Amino acid sequence: MSEPHQNSFQAFEELTQRIIAAFRTHEDLGEDVIRMWCGDAKEMYCSTLLARDLLLRKNPPDTRSASGMLSAASTYCRQVASELRALDAGGTELEQELHRMFQGCHDELAARIPKVQEAQAGTPPERVIRVSDEEYTLPCSVCGSAAVTFKRANGEEKILRGLVCAGISRSFGLDPQYQQKVLDWLASEDLNSVHRYFENDLDIDGGLDAYCPECDRIYCHAHYNMRQEWDEGFYDCCYGTCPQGHHRMIDD
Repeated sequence: MSEPHQNSFQAFEELTQRIIAAFRTHEDLGEDVIRMWCGDAKEMYCSTLLARDLLLRKNPPDTRSASGMLSAASTYCRQVASELRALDAGGTELEQELHRMFQGCHDELAARIPKVQEAQAGTPPERVIRVSDEEYTLPCSVCGSAAVTFKRANGEEKILRGLVCAGISRSFGLDPQYQQKVLDWLASEDLNSVHRYFENDLDIDGGLDAYCPECDRIYCHAHYNMRQEWDEGFYDCCYGTCPQGHHRMIDD
């Protein structure tokens, strides 16, 4: 495969500098906001460059780490775009240029990263993996990687306590009065009841985040095609689109 076009990344660096200059010279932004938004733009550029270096300057290429950095760069790009929308018409023009230029760099690098392998035909992943009476793993129905875990917080945990649900967008601890009901559903592989209980009774936006109610399946971060949305640099929500095309908000 040919080398990425150096001019693409040089142009992306120049655009990043122009974005930083736009933030620094805007009259309505305070110093703290300017510092934070400039930092976001730098992180976007550095993450993209690090993904490139992991693919081109490591032998063999570290495609796993590069994929993670490219995903982080995409998140920073959406964050910076939301910040540019808070500026004047010049910000809108920069946002449009950013989307176009970043997509070009992203596509060049993504072409070098192997697609996430699916489970072999005839050996579908387990729906629910029971580790113990109080520990369960929900594997991705496509690749089999762990998407959600339910287990007791360790003794050193200072924030989350009790039975902790760690999904693809968030982690939270279940109140003791709810734990047995959830464990019973996991034991019977009734994921829809877990999802509806989280969303309707516990008022957790998005319910069981890795779960697609229409498919009745679990998907990992990659196969749910997670996309975070930002509003003036602040996290707003997260959407997921499963391999079957079902789209829903999984975190708000």
